[in-house]
Amino acid sequence: MKSNIYKHQQTNKQNVWKKSLSLLLSGMVMLVAMSCQKTKDSVNEFTEFDVEYSSNISIPSFGTGSATADTIVAVDTTMTITTPEIPTQMTSKTSAAKTALNLIDEIKLTRFNISTLGSNLNFIKSLTIYIKTDGADVEVANVADIPENATSVSAHLSDVNIKDPMIKDKVQFKVIAAFKLVPDSTQTSLKLDQTVHVKGKKLQ
Repeated sequence: MKSNIYKHQQTNKQNVWKKSLSLLLSGMVMLVAMSCQKTKDSVNEFTEFDVEYSSNISIPSFGTGSATADTIVAVDTTMTITTPEIPTQMTSKTSAAKTALNLIDEIKLTRFNISTLGSNLNFIKSLTIYIKTDGADVEVANVADIPENATSVSAHLSDVNIKDPMIKDKVQFKVIAAFKLVPDSTQTSLKLDQTVHVKGKKLQ
């Protein structure tokens, strides 16, 4: 009888020990899972910010002399003009936003403005703007219609992700300009202003 009681007590102790061990292991698994989820959630927090750029491009000579206020010279020609290299500042901008270049998912243009310090943009028929890449250049914006006597115009933007060229130290844009008039002597350059919107994961 005593032997049976002893065996029963031992069995109960073993069952209690097994349940305790099972609860302990379950708790450890839950803690690890919660820790992993917390780390995943931290990395997956998103951040967004804007970066603005500005550059000038010179209008090449037409070889026919410049027009004047009293002389309008019609022309039908297309020229390709490339901007100087523009520092992207992306390394410092991502650092300030508590992210990193390898965590950036998307960079898109939200503004591309073309303006002149001359009299107006009447001499331009249309503009097609590309961003230069290691492969084929990518069209990012275009201007098909320019209002009469406008000194500034906003380009129609292509909905393209330009992350790859923008996360480099410098970037260049290529402008294909179709002219309908020879620019006068005040119209020697165009000012290009851009804003890009950056989306990425926040590093904590």
